[in-house]
Amino acid sequence: MQEIKIIRQFLSESEESTFEISQLLGSVLHGGDNIALTGNLGAGKTRMAQGIAKGAGLGDEYYIASPTFTLINEHHLDDLIYYHMDLYRLGESDELIELDFFEIIRSGNITVCEWWDLFPETIPPDALIIEILKTSENTRTIILKTATFEAWNDRLSKAFPKN
Repeated sequence: MQEIKIIRQFLSESEESTFEISQLLGSVLHGGDNIALTGNLGAGKTRMAQGIAKGAGLGDEYYIASPTFTLINEHHLDDLIYYHMDLYRLGESDELIELDFFEIIRSGNITVCEWWDLFPETIPPDALIIEILKTSENTRTIILKTATFEAWNDRLSKAFPKN
C-alpha cells in the first residue's frame, strides 16, 4: 500500500468559503478522477460535492442533492458524467457490486463519493481524499491527501497557486 501524503490544507470559516474551495478544486478535475469525501455527519461533504460539480462545469440550473437514499446521482457535463455517490447506508462491500460501483469508478468520468472511508480498501491509489474536520459550528479544516502526490500537486497548484 502506498503512503498517503497531505497535499494541501485549508481553513474554511464559512459554508461559502468551503464552496469556493471546492469550486476551485472542481476546475482542475478531468475524466477518470475519483474524489473520496470523508468527515463526520454535518461536516460539509455534500456542500463540497456541490462546489466540485459547479467547478467541473455543471450549470447553475442543476441542484446537487445528497444521494443518501438514492446512493448514486448522475449529472451530465459536456463530455463527461459527474457521479455523486454516498456509501453511508451500505452495510457490506458486496453491495458495491450491485451498484456497479467498480464500473463507475473505472469509467473515465468524475466520481465524487461521500463516506468512501467506510470501505477504504476500495479507494484507488490515485484518488484524491478530502477530509473535512468540523472544528466549530462554522469552521472547517479541509485536508487534501493522496498516494499520488506529484500528479495531484501539479494540478492543484493551478487551482491554489498561493497555498
